[in-house]
Amino acid sequence: MAGSPECKIKKSALDSIYGDMMTGKFRPGNDEDLSPLGKVCPALSHWFSSSLGEEILSQQLALAQPLVEGFFGYHLLQASVTHSVDFAASSRINHRFRLGATVEQDGAAIVEFEQLPLPSDSIDVVLLHHLLDFSSHPHQILREAARVLIPGGHMLLIGFNPFSLLGLSRLLFSRGPTSAEINYGPPELPTG
Repeated sequence: MAGSPECKIKKSALDSIYGDMMTGKFRPGNDEDLSPLGKVCPALSHWFSSSLGEEILSQQLALAQPLVEGFFGYHLLQASVTHSVDFAASSRINHRFRLGATVEQDGAAIVEFEQLPLPSDSIDVVLLHHLLDFSSHPHQILREAARVLIPGGHMLLIGFNPFSLLGLSRLLFSRGPTSAEINYGPPELPTG
């Protein structure tokens, strides 16, 4: 299977895309090119560097590390709202890379997580850290992650429980779009 033409095509496509990422081809020129998630990531990184944020990250790392150590494959993608922690450091997978929404995240590329620049069925493990919590299009991010994941691959989602105190406070005090705007679009205005 490893020497099959399909495997070589996927590997060459990944090598090409990874090479483009390392040369900066996918990096936007200025803040106007950033996605909405990219615009909130600096504030989230700042929050995760606070004492409460660091405590939450250390607990998340302790819970995720045994899972990540058990995953196997050739390619591991980590996508997070902060660069403060590397969940993939304990992985046995040799090719680990990060994608970020901003330059400060030290990712291999700056991307819109709603449209990943990766071929379908190419990643063995996808690790999403709080992307679904703070995105205005969490279902699309999940669809994209599932698209790039190989059949039988692993996806690790790390986020806040929406029914916890932290999750409820985010819902109550967020200034983002309301659930009606996300699910159904803006209300129609009468014409005429």
